[in-house]
Amino acid sequence: MIPSFAVERTQEILYLIYLLREDGMMPNMPVYVDSPMGTNSTAVFAEYPEWQDLSKEHSSEMYMNVHFIRSYEESKQVCADKKPKIVLAGSGMLEGGRIIHYLNNHMGDPKNTLLFVGFQATGTRGRSIIQGESHIKFFGDYHEVKCEVRSISSMSAHGDQLEMLEWIKEIRNESVHVFLNHGEPHQTNSFRTKIETTFGWKVEIPELNQIYELDA
Repeated sequence: MIPSFAVERTQEILYLIYLLREDGMMPNMPVYVDSPMGTNSTAVFAEYPEWQDLSKEHSSEMYMNVHFIRSYEESKQVCADKKPKIVLAGSGMLEGGRIIHYLNNHMGDPKNTLLFVGFQATGTRGRSIIQGESHIKFFGDYHEVKCEVRSISSMSAHGDQLEMLEWIKEIRNESVHVFLNHGEPHQTNSFRTKIETTFGWKVEIPELNQIYELDA
């Protein structure tokens, strides 16, 4: 089970699976994409091969053994199936999405692996599992985490601090008011200080339910 973000990272994971298969480093088991957005975004990627580094032939080969789930009934069938397979499922840091149903059916089996490929924020089920919680709650009950848990931190789709500084330095305006509303508290505060000292801009970290009035 791989909780996956739908756009770009899903396609990147499928490409890596394809390479592993080509090199003989992965058994030939079915691969399912159980995410409506992941399925639709992959169709867009496939429609415009000229905008990608991969050749049209490589793109076609990459998707040959991938099954895109398009209905709720098909999702239920795949989720109930106990045969070996790889599933890329919509996650929302395990706070929602179809991955919850896969956890319900497969998390209790030590033979299965839950692989995280994205950042898991504080307070989410995903973070709890990565930090070693033995039980997590969903569907109104606690469930034991018996499956193997792995994480790949190098596939984050978020820009790091240096990348964001490179982006915002292109703003040609001396009177900028910046709001930082996404990130871990200690890192957000560090980024605030960096922006203030580098650009001299006003930076605020909004609190929950705080309201700002902006000039048009």
